[in-house]
Amino acid sequence: MDTEMPRKESSINNRITLAREMHLEGLLKKNKSQEQPLSTMIEVIVKHIKETSRYRTRSTRSSLSLSDDKSPRKQFSNSRAVSVDQITTDRNKSQHDDNTILLEGFKSASLEDDVFNKISKSSIIDTPVNNGNIDDDLETIELEDRTSSKLATRTQSHDATRQYPITIDTAIALKEIIFGKGTGLFNYEWRIQSFIFSDVDSLQYGIVQKKGGPCGILAALQACFLKHLLFPNSKNLTASKSQVTNVTEAMQQDCLISAIAETLWRAGNSRRSVVALPQGTAHFKSDSKFRLDQLTEKLILCTAVSLESLRQIVRENLPQFQNPKGNGCILYLYSLILSRSIDGLKQDMDDPNCKLMGAYNYCSQEMVNLIVTGKATSNVFDGTMELTGDGGEKCELTGIECQSQIGLLSLLEHYQSCKVGNNFKSPRYPIWVVYSESHYSVLFSLDGRVLDLSNMPEIFDLYYYDGLGNQDEEIKLTVDPQNQASVNEKDLIPPLDLCIRTRWPGATVDWNDTEPLL
Repeated sequence: MDTEMPRKESSINNRITLAREMHLEGLLKKNKSQEQPLSTMIEVIVKHIKETSRYRTRSTRSSLSLSDDKSPRKQFSNSRAVSVDQITTDRNKSQHDDNTILLEGFKSASLEDDVFNKISKSSIIDTPVNNGNIDDDLETIELEDRTSSKLATRTQSHDATRQYPITIDTAIALKEIIFGKGTGLFNYEWRIQSFIFSDVDSLQYGIVQKKGGPCGILAALQACFLKHLLFPNSKNLTASKSQVTNVTEAMQQDCLISAIAETLWRAGNSRRSVVALPQGTAHFKSDSKFRLDQLTEKLILCTAVSLESLRQIVRENLPQFQNPKGNGCILYLYSLILSRSIDGLKQDMDDPNCKLMGAYNYCSQEMVNLIVTGKATSNVFDGTMELTGDGGEKCELTGIECQSQIGLLSLLEHYQSCKVGNNFKSPRYPIWVVYSESHYSVLFSLDGRVLDLSNMPEIFDLYYYDGLGNQDEEIKLTVDPQNQASVNEKDLIPPLDLCIRTRWPGATVDWNDTEPLL
């Protein structure tokens, strides 16, 4: 088939998508309730057509609905399909051969034009299969429909918010700022990622990363999560060990809500934030400038003009961000971008044509800075820097303008490839995002005194968490800034040690019987 009739970008290659677009949910539910249900979707369709074959369609301009549900359904604009349920309403037509009715019904539905063109093959290329079991398809559809209906009810209950469907122009702008083009698509690693916590007893504060790619978003949000978990009182920068070892599900959810709301509110300049949430149906069709991905075109955008209402929206829709099937990370990124606004992002960046997605689908520094500081600046030094070209032309680069709540350390500084300023090195809270070997992770302390280089403890502990490292135990590093480490160029020095020494020069790092990460 792939040789004689190769699939196109407009092809449907997924049963769940096919069932939803053809509105087969009612028939599948009815089939599932039978004593001996049929096993394939085509059998269900053929059975229904044969049962109604004594009736003819009244009009070929009605909308296609192969469902037994008689309630009205939303249809895409300009739909030319025929409702097979409506075939039963015209009892004055002559009977026809079953095959003729089946052919005419599907021809008049213009399936190839109206249904198949709504789905992009590349957006579902990595969707897991379920061995042809249509009951599994039905459970997936029912779950998404329940989530969508709850969403519509919940978001309307806040006086300080308003919601509206995403437009194709906004969708294109989102993809362009992320990928550089409106036809860009998130890869499998991004689509399966949500904010799920570790089930290791000593690491239940940690967000787990499934695959490489979105580590920058996860590490930055993890750092903000730890701020709310360890230091709920900003005036007390001393946390107890039990705060990281005795983390309940309620604590996970509450701190995650606070972290998401805080970062969105900061990106919106503490005036307005947007939460992007999925709905059941697409709001527009694909065109040459945008490729459908089964998420972006289904978004509704909820605007909050107070932090309280923003927290409430996030709280009520937290399952969307923690969906084990994914998309939570993408929804969060969309919400950040829309809260900051496309124009705001371009003003933040040194190059207005810059994109947020880096090479190999890694997070750019702009994306990390957007979460940590609220601005998508392109650099990590303090303030601004002016460069002069050979011809005398001047260019101003923008860094971190004030002390950040969360810090950042970079292995690139050890190699003198960049300069991390004090606004990042000495944050308000003893928590740092660590960039090392093209990967982001988190380093934190329970003692805020480590921030004061002139009055810090002689020896202190730092805790390290890497959501991608399949970490199965706590990693505690004991740092001695006074005992200067002797460095031999031939020694294998853990990159994390080198990052730590950019903040505490020459410090000795003890891994406490944990195997060093080389």
